[in-house]
Amino acid sequence: MRLSGMINIQYLYYFSSDDLFLIETKRTDLSSSASLSDIYKWLVFSKTSQKIVALRFLKMTKDETFECRSFAEGELKFDPSTAALTYLGRHYQLVRQDPLLIDLSMDKMIKNFLMGLTQDD
Repeated sequence: MRLSGMINIQYLYYFSSDDLFLIETKRTDLSSSASLSDIYKWLVFSKTSQKIVALRFLKMTKDETFECRSFAEGELKFDPSTAALTYLGRHYQLVRQDPLLIDLSMDKMIKNFLMGLTQDD
């Protein structure tokens, strides 16, 4: 497999808790004909296992106060400052962070994950 350098992504959402980070990425290096599921990814990073898992997006809803994202693995409900995630039957209270605060090591891990490299490389 030939890799042509790093991929270009934009971080749209960044949430954190004691156990995990939840991040939405947007690939900015893909053509406009690429599928939305290739362009946008919601990723869970477990702080204990140091592994990233991509959620399977189902739908989104929005009202005056909350936004909701539904995934095959659970559901996220958030407002401008906090979030509640149900993931694989567990509940997490998250704090909304500025995506610019994602550090370089996390950025590299996410890009490697999105390029299909194993997390043990």
